[in-house]
Amino acid sequence: MVIAVSVLDVVELDRDGERIPVRRGKTAEVLIRLALEAGAMVRTERLIEDLWADEAVATARNTLQTKVSRLRRALGDGALVKGSSAGYTLEVDPSAVDALEVLRLAEQASAFRTAGDSSAALDACATALAMFKGDILSGAGEADWVIPYRARLEEVRVGLIEDQLAARLDLGAAGDVVGELEALVRVHPQREGLWALLMIALYRDGRQADALATYQRARSWLADELGLDPGLRLQHLEQQILAHDPTLGMPNSTARGLVPERPVGTCQRCRSSWSAATSKSRRSPIWSPASGSWRSSGPAVSARRPLRSRPAATSAHPTASHPAGCGWPDSKPLPRQTRLSTRWSPR
Repeated sequence: MVIAVSVLDVVELDRDGERIPVRRGKTAEVLIRLALEAGAMVRTERLIEDLWADEAVATARNTLQTKVSRLRRALGDGALVKGSSAGYTLEVDPSAVDALEVLRLAEQASAFRTAGDSSAALDACATALAMFKGDILSGAGEADWVIPYRARLEEVRVGLIEDQLAARLDLGAAGDVVGELEALVRVHPQREGLWALLMIALYRDGRQADALATYQRARSWLADELGLDPGLRLQHLEQQILAHDPTLGMPNSTARGLVPERPVGTCQRCRSSWSAATSKSRRSPIWSPASGSWRSSGPAVSARRPLRSRPAATSAHPTASHPAGCGWPDSKPLPRQTRLSTRWSPR
């Protein structure tokens, strides 16, 4: 039997190709709560506290057991919800849950973009965004427990839109994406990545003055609303535009022609080689597969104003021997239980 679980909007099951609606209420909420942690046990006390909130103290365990029994009948296989006095586990692969699948696709799209495969990134983004059909986790009600899950999924959704537009930009649609990016920076002005994409799109569309004016708009908003200067990424991009840096017109330069906001990996080796590359030049660091490290992309671009200082250079590192969970493509994944516990942590 093949089961797919939809919780992003309307809560329903797909059992061997047959769509089975799940009635709104506590049974649907139990399904959502377990599905968001598919494969991991959710403790009984946590389920009662999350789903019954103020009534949790007066809610007996047999009330939860009744809802779980109804869920098992809807699934058509009682073994899919494994239970004990300690808690309950939805025994389905995370890829069968739409809310978890979009997290995987978002990571995949980001990896494709970093690797310069814009077509694959575009496909991954389109597949993931198609899963967002309405209000996120609408079947979970307005309980406090769902707030961080909604926030994480909304962040992923906007990130997917950003990656999708970047991929289209790299595939030559500069003029086509300007309008969409203008609308997005008004809704999400705090996202410097969207400002950067808009600047690049305008520059590639032959509108250098508008691209520079966009930087000033971003700088003014950040200063007025947050009391901050633009980040290194936007500062560097402004200098590239002023200098007519030829890399801005190259395919995939939105993925590899800008200074990353942080190293791709999280281990000390990744941070060290990235620092070494960025400290040598105001130009973008580039990943060198041959040496297994970030390297400087060339001589510094003359700047109208000084950029912020960078960390002192340290030695590069080979591609091997990244610790588990680093995030670099060749590093070992974290153990399954660790991955599950960090699944919903903001990246």
